[in-house]
Amino acid sequence: MTGHPWRRVSVVTAALAATWLVALPGAARASATLVVNTTADLSAPCRASAFSLRCAITKANADGSGDTINFHIPVGTPGCTGTPAVCTIQPRRALPALRASSTVIDGGSQPGATPDTLPIGNGDNAVITVRLDGALAGKGADGIDVTGAHDTVKGLSVTGFKLCFVCGPVPGQQTGGAGLSLRGVGDVVAGNMIGAEPDGRTPVPNQFTAVEVVAANGPVGSEVIGGSNPAATNLLSGNKSCMNGDCEGFGIDVESGAGTLIERNLIGTTASGQAKLANTTGVVLLSAGNRLGGGTFAAGNIISGSFGDAVLLGAPGTVTGNLIGTNATGKAALLNRSHGIDAQSAGVVIRNNVISANGDTGVVLFGGDTVQGNKIGTDVTGRVPLGNGLHPSAIFLGQPINGTDGVVTCGDGNTIGGPSPAAGNLISASGGDGISLVSSHNTVQGNTVGTDATGTVAFGNLIDGIGSRSDNLKGSGFCQQALNTGGSDNLIGGTATGDGNLISGNAGDGVDLVASNRNVIAGNRIGTNGAGTGALGNGGDGVFLGGVCDEGNCAGSSNNTIGGSTPAAGNMISGQAGDGVHIDGLGAGISNVAEGNTIGAPRSGPAALGNHGAGVVVGDSAAGDTIGGTGSGAGNIIDANGGPGVLIGTSAADSGTHTAVQGNLIQKNGGLGIDLAPSGTINCASSPPGPNDYTGCPVIATATTTKVTGHACANCLVEVYLAAAGPGDQGHGEGAALLATTTAAANGTWTAALSPGQLSAGAVVTATATTPASFQNAAESSEFSRNVTAT
Repeated sequence: MTGHPWRRVSVVTAALAATWLVALPGAARASATLVVNTTADLSAPCRASAFSLRCAITKANADGSGDTINFHIPVGTPGCTGTPAVCTIQPRRALPALRASSTVIDGGSQPGATPDTLPIGNGDNAVITVRLDGALAGKGADGIDVTGAHDTVKGLSVTGFKLCFVCGPVPGQQTGGAGLSLRGVGDVVAGNMIGAEPDGRTPVPNQFTAVEVVAANGPVGSEVIGGSNPAATNLLSGNKSCMNGDCEGFGIDVESGAGTLIERNLIGTTASGQAKLANTTGVVLLSAGNRLGGGTFAAGNIISGSFGDAVLLGAPGTVTGNLIGTNATGKAALLNRSHGIDAQSAGVVIRNNVISANGDTGVVLFGGDTVQGNKIGTDVTGRVPLGNGLHPSAIFLGQPINGTDGVVTCGDGNTIGGPSPAAGNLISASGGDGISLVSSHNTVQGNTVGTDATGTVAFGNLIDGIGSRSDNLKGSGFCQQALNTGGSDNLIGGTATGDGNLISGNAGDGVDLVASNRNVIAGNRIGTNGAGTGALGNGGDGVFLGGVCDEGNCAGSSNNTIGGSTPAAGNMISGQAGDGVHIDGLGAGISNVAEGNTIGAPRSGPAALGNHGAGVVVGDSAAGDTIGGTGSGAGNIIDANGGPGVLIGTSAADSGTHTAVQGNLIQKNGGLGIDLAPSGTINCASSPPGPNDYTGCPVIATATTTKVTGHACANCLVEVYLAAAGPGDQGHGEGAALLATTTAAANGTWTAALSPGQLSAGAVVTATATTPASFQNAAESSEFSRNVTAT
């Protein structure tokens, strides 16, 4: 969408001095019915035999309130054509503003007219027989300016009014070009076709907007555009005008006042609701406290086919129950070329909409906004992928340039979803990330990201489920945040019932956080179906933490928590095509923790839930990270993954990686349970440098049913495990159950006492050693020791 000066200057025609042939006697005036019976643009003196719309508005203003302006133009009148006859009124200059209050202009009173009777999903079958056209009105005129209170304009086609940049008192400011301009309080616009001929498919643009709400010299607000019943449905389409590369033309432009209600309109479509009839922008809400949509699809708007954004908000407001980017049924695409919703203010609530088939990002958030209960990227059923961010304008040379995500958080403090069943969003099939967290302090809960509504079919987002990159690859540059910074202090999931997200079926990683710090990822299912019983893996890793560089300046990810020590905090990270968890230390990322998770298959679950790569990979000079822990509930289950259980380091040269691996249950993986790179090589006795400084494995001297003894590095924490042999263990581990923990003495000797019945004769044990952390050095763990059979 191109830039707009937004504020406009009112062109209000002065009241005409009229000489009325008939005066109403008496002190109290009764409401009058004024009948327009000519298409001619006649002014005073007005005659009953040829009573024009100009005369009717002038008389209503003189009466002050309560009049109804009806139409009964004979079929044979010049300007009346077709069957039923459509009578076209073409003013020669701007009509007088309607200053009277509680006045009705009713185009539906013209013979042959009938109101819409259809549900909004079936389109608009209204027959309109009065057209107000601005072809002869000159530049700078609106169709009808309404400055009174509680007036109603209904049953008209309003077309062809032209804006002007030099007609007002301030050079360069726009005047005119609106089909209807509402400048009062409590006015109603219902049952009109504005920007299209009465056939509902032929565009004749109003150059600025179909309907505007703007304060002139007093309060404005509480306007109603549309309504809850079929007869109120407006068609606000075809309003698009481009000059010198600058395109104007809105369906609705609310610039002032609060309380405007916009519901049950077709905006940017034909009357059938099945084809485009584009506005430049669908709806613009620049003042606070307005509501777009009636809360349900039956009372919502269809806002589709726009050349630019479907909806742009510059102030707090509510968008609820609309179909944005689809046809009237909500089951097929009717593309808006730019964003579905572009929120440029805090305090925007976006709830229960379908936001799909938009050319750029589905929803752009300024910060402090709420997105709940929406289907973003699917049809209204949640079972057909429609996507967002797939228009060619969003992608150049294979790279996203304008934003291709389902939701992007340009500012901080947004809420996306929530724990209640109705609060979660379905966010799938986008050309970029499902959710791009390029800001901080956001809460993402209860959403389904990358599948259909049932959680059983992959509708993957084409990059990551949830990402945070701000580099060019991610196409989030329109947020104007610094490159190489990702969102921080975000909560993805949680520990309460309903907090967790389902993040599966995406082409890239499930969660990809780059240059991103202090985030918590808890209680989610990543790579499984909704029930957690089968794999629906992401195409990359389940969770990726990493860094990014720009011109030699690198930033990493630090102090993030994946899971937690309580049962509700752990994530299920299973079924990925890549690794379960991958922590990359690029950019000095440090001190990340993965604890309490199931990574791969649950202990009693099918092996098919294993990740195809390693369970966990930590490398590229990642320092101070912890996989598991010594506290209650901190250990991860790392089971049935295709590669090593935990791989530390990218190669033997990765001596900057220092990671503690403690308290985990590791079994049935395709490689070593704990593997210090190079992968597949036993490095129990290798000399540093190397990953984890090639911390030596403990040597088990004796193993009985009551104790295990041996030798390890001085003052190291020794963990003794029940070994579970796997296909790639080479006689070292894996560690299926933690039996005991002890600390080696200064001379390296250690003894781990066992409880009665904890270990039976003939069982196999293994052990690991972890160096103590110090101010200078992070804790780091060994591989599993050579297995020993208990006697």
